[in-house]
Amino acid sequence: MTKRVSIEKRREFIYYCKNNTSKSRDKALEQTLKRIHPSLNWSAKNQARMHRKNKDREYKSTLDAMSFWPEKQTSIGARPYDRGHIDIFHCFNLNIYFNGHINYNPIKAIKNLITEYLVNAG
Repeated sequence: MTKRVSIEKRREFIYYCKNNTSKSRDKALEQTLKRIHPSLNWSAKNQARMHRKNKDREYKSTLDAMSFWPEKQTSIGARPYDRGHIDIFHCFNLNIYFNGHINYNPIKAIKNLITEYLVNAG
């Protein structure tokens, strides 16, 4: 039986820590987040490790990692800032987040074309 999760209930928590890239740390963070807000389906991922899974060059920061995500519209984040304000950070022009379209990241498109060529050239 497959459990379906509404996209509205899914939350991704990303961070960058080169000192501890263990998956167990991600799992511990997910458990903490679930205790704080149990109605959401949390995913925690250390971006200092994710370049290996994604077969990219090593990421330099959380923002750098986001610049490799397949859809530009997913490359936006928020974090608490001074006195209740929220800091929004993004990799691409803010206009794309409000145009009603999905724009694919050319970094991924070019990488996928090269990979496909190399596999087929076999």
